[in-house]
Amino acid sequence: MAETVERPRPARAQRKAALGALTVAAIALGGALVAPAAYAAATPAFSAEATETEGVGIDVAIEGEGFDDVVALPGQAEPHVYFTMIEKGADLSGVGQADTAVSATVADDGTVSETLSVPVEELAEGTDYEVISWPSRSFPTEANIYARADVDIDWTVLFPAATPAFTAEATESEGVGIDVAIEGEGFDDVVALPGQAEPHVYFTMIEKGADLSGVGQADTAVSATVADDGTVSETLSVPVEELAEGTDYEVISWPSRSFPTEANIYARADVDIDWTVLFPAEEPVFDPQLGVSPATELDPEGQVVTVSGTGYNPAQPIYVFVCGDVELPADLWSLALGCRTGAKVVYASTDTTEGRVTFDEDGSFEIALDVVPVGEGATAVYTAANHTAPTSRAQDAKATLAFAEVAPEPEPEPEPEDRTVAIAGADGAALEVIRPGDTVTFSVAGAEPGTVFDVTVFSDPVTLPAATADGSGVATVSWTVPEDFAAGAHEITFVAGEVTYRAAFTVAAAATDDGAAGDDTAAGGDSSTGAGEAPAATSGTSGTSGTAASGSDDADALLATGAPVAGGLAAGAAMLALLGAALLAATRRRTPAGR
Repeated sequence: MAETVERPRPARAQRKAALGALTVAAIALGGALVAPAAYAAATPAFSAEATETEGVGIDVAIEGEGFDDVVALPGQAEPHVYFTMIEKGADLSGVGQADTAVSATVADDGTVSETLSVPVEELAEGTDYEVISWPSRSFPTEANIYARADVDIDWTVLFPAATPAFTAEATESEGVGIDVAIEGEGFDDVVALPGQAEPHVYFTMIEKGADLSGVGQADTAVSATVADDGTVSETLSVPVEELAEGTDYEVISWPSRSFPTEANIYARADVDIDWTVLFPAEEPVFDPQLGVSPATELDPEGQVVTVSGTGYNPAQPIYVFVCGDVELPADLWSLALGCRTGAKVVYASTDTTEGRVTFDEDGSFEIALDVVPVGEGATAVYTAANHTAPTSRAQDAKATLAFAEVAPEPEPEPEPEDRTVAIAGADGAALEVIRPGDTVTFSVAGAEPGTVFDVTVFSDPVTLPAATADGSGVATVSWTVPEDFAAGAHEITFVAGEVTYRAAFTVAAAATDDGAAGDDTAAGGDSSTGAGEAPAATSGTSGTSGTAASGSDDADALLATGAPVAGGLAAGAAMLALLGAALLAATRRRTPAGR
């Protein structure tokens, strides 16, 4: 069993006294220091086999025998022997308390088996070392050394020769090239050539696996300085003109002032280039065009049309909707929110949901859409990116629609009272009786200001001056009834284009020579009607005739309204016939007398 090493350094006199005491004890116990020849004391010896661990140290396996005479010291359960490793031939007085050592247990048969582990920090590459053994609780001297054994160390394992290696990390600049960051180590054996202040290594980038003989003086390369610790740190910049997209590249290193060969290559490293950064794919250009068939003479009550588009981004769904016709706004999405009724969706070309209308791969589509006029102005069909990209304007397009004109509803004919001519006397009061010689005023109201009316009095047409409607829509004309104007029923008309105002009126008979008024019955009244009472005025409608008040045949109208006058003529004829008969009788009576 190994024991922790504690090695106080006694004074030389103390060591001698201790040695004398041990000798006396030995004599007392054994009788003599020198054993009989037949029983000569064993000679200690051991072997020391080193096992190297790169960068860690060595483990020295100690296997010894002949340590039979070693005795246990006070406090020890069994005897022990010290082992340590020193530079071969070194002064033993240099062995100190801090040196790595091991206290090995001596077995009953005088053998030892122990491992001495020496860290790499205590080893100098290429040095010859030996392991020594001496009594425990002491320091080694030439006098107390039990045995020595050389240690054979494989320094190539413990300190393997440096192997050059490096990494090559590329940073891409679009359209410019790449910067390859080179970080390497293991270039310790590279030496400075004449004229160089420090050693250098060449680096260049080639197509992976390319023939090294193709590397020329003009190729882009860099000469990297090797630091004292064998490391390199450099950047190799390769312009885009020297790169072929998609090619596999590697960086190689070789001695400066030479060309690379398979024999002199220090190391290689693959370069991972992101070609999408160096040569980004061109963004596709979309030019959405929208068409509608049919697009004109559409049924204003609603019609199904075919909406088709080309040049759209097939990966971006769109809304198709109908709204008032405006210039494409900067925010078509807001316009779409107000025109959602009947809107449809065209989905991305990759959408496989059953029943959906999708883009073709070339960005075209076709869809049926119900259209109706929107608002008072023109109407259009629009497309806009759907809710997955409401701010995108790349899918905006429109096509204007033209609906058939709707015939306007005919304006209702005004009520008859709206086109009645008012009749008033010179004092402005409505007349109940009109007689020859009276000055009357005919007027209409509710006309379009500025309208010029032709004014005519029937039965025998009498054309009065034209009347123009004033700003209040009132047109007026005055007329003095001639003394010889026929008594009876008449009509006054105001005509402007297709608009006619009319009223019927009656003229009473003129006064007789004795100043008495004519028979009111002859003026057109029934004997039961008050003398001179005019019939109620009647009104017609625009462009109509055929009544007693406004018949198209003036002569018939007069016959229809002049029955009292015809009766008067018949009475006059009868009186003339009676007068003629009386004269004839008188003549006949005189004739015989005169013969």
